[in-house]
Amino acid sequence: LFMKTLGLTPADMGLVNSCHSLTKLVSNVPDSALVNHVGRRAMLVGGTAVEAVAMAGMGMSNSMSEMMVCTALAGLGGTMLVNGAMMYLSDISTPKNRARTMAPFQMTAVLGLAVGPVLGGLIADQYGMHAPFFAVSGLQATSSVALAATCPETLTQKGAAAAQKS
Repeated sequence: LFMKTLGLTPADMGLVNSCHSLTKLVSNVPDSALVNHVGRRAMLVGGTAVEAVAMAGMGMSNSMSEMMVCTALAGLGGTMLVNGAMMYLSDISTPKNRARTMAPFQMTAVLGLAVGPVLGGLIADQYGMHAPFFAVSGLQATSSVALAATCPETLTQKGAAAAQKS
């Protein structure tokens, strides 16, 4: 609905939406290497911050090109976040508890996909079409700050553990 207010056609909307997935596809391998270079925490905090900026940008977008750039930026942030999170969870889990450790991450993703559109629609009804983007941006910015404050880096712990085993 927001993209319709920008005058985008259904084909335009398809291109904008594809930017997210295409960016994730292209950035996944480089981001996977980056998570081992800069660390898990940096990718978690940075990816969430990039998504916050992207969502605010979407809320301020006035054209298809602006939406495409912001959607691509959100795809990049999402890839950073997921790669950082999966490696972080892998680092802190053992083979015996790995599935149980990773399950909550997947559950929150599914919960977001199930509840997000409903909440976004309610926010849009009350505050306008731009408001859901700013609400998500604020939540992601808060998450980025919380991650920075509470999550220790696990890359060095994994390296230390590997060194002890050898």
